[in-house]
Amino acid sequence: SGLLFGVLLTLGITTNISSAADLMGDIMKKGVLTIGVGSFVPTAMRDLKGKMVGNAVDVGNKIAKDLGVRVEYVPTAWDGIIPALLSGKFDTIISGMTITAKRNLQVNFTLPYLHSGLGMASSKKIASGMSTMAAYNKKSVSIACRRGSTGCSFAMELFPKAKFMRFDDDAQAAQEVINGN
Repeated sequence: SGLLFGVLLTLGITTNISSAADLMGDIMKKGVLTIGVGSFVPTAMRDLKGKMVGNAVDVGNKIAKDLGVRVEYVPTAWDGIIPALLSGKFDTIISGMTITAKRNLQVNFTLPYLHSGLGMASSKKIASGMSTMAAYNKKSVSIACRRGSTGCSFAMELFPKAKFMRFDDDAQAAQEVINGN
């Protein structure tokens, strides 16, 4: 069976704890706000012309405009987005990210400006007759999820017998379910 498992619990702004005090001064001095984004539809994605669009991009554009600086987006694989922030590859992350105790020890979170929940999608054809959550906890079930996400971690706990296919973005994972893989 194919199953897509993902989560978008909070949408907010995340910054490096150790550099938070100097962050605004650094941004103003260099005249650019660099923002790390993961590929999440509809928060951050590329349009047909390759331009970054989405509601996280709208927020980033508004913050940069209010600060009077340029904005640059740095698309980053989700499982490496916090390490990239901590290493200084960008100033902040604007994306959907579950606030966990472990993450909160590494980065500062704003108050979320959007809340969502956990969701699953399954192929009707492949999952026909699978009407309970327990039906998905089998070796014959393949679950597609975003690498490094809390949704993927939660699915691995919930369905320990299933096979997991991890992808860098949700679109790839969804396509595998659509393809029946």
